[in-house]
Amino acid sequence: MAWFVARFTNFTTDLGFDAAAPEKSSLSVTVDPSSYRSGVMPKPQLNFDNLVISDPKLFNTPKFPRITYVATKIDRTGPATAKVTGDLTMLGVTKSVVLDAVFNGSLKAHPFSKRPVLGFSATGILKRSDFGMSYLIPQVGDEVEISVEAELVTK
Repeated sequence: MAWFVARFTNFTTDLGFDAAAPEKSSLSVTVDPSSYRSGVMPKPQLNFDNLVISDPKLFNTPKFPRITYVATKIDRTGPATAKVTGDLTMLGVTKSVVLDAVFNGSLKAHPFSKRPVLGFSATGILKRSDFGMSYLIPQVGDEVEISVEAELVTK
């Protein structure tokens, strides 16, 4: 009945960014699905996040402890934009997902870490059912909007 927003709080990113030729960059992301957070207040009889994380019809983290995304192609679409095509693996299924990415800029020294930082935004859409997560469709939508806001600090 309304848009539902949730996030993952634990993930790692490996980015080999080539500012002069972004299409030559590399990207891989690993998400810990047990870090899913909906903001729905847990009730004594039901902890919604724990249900979503562990239910075999949803993220089933005991069997599938990782979600991965590996870029397979990066097409520059403008001075600071690109289409990033990658293999998303979730619930043991791998499908191609395209993200519209924006390079927001960089700093030579982040104000807190004092290390170089890059900023990116990205959006895309996937279908839960493509990955075998069809529980409660159509009551719960099949299409999921992906929204990424990232500041990547060098190691």
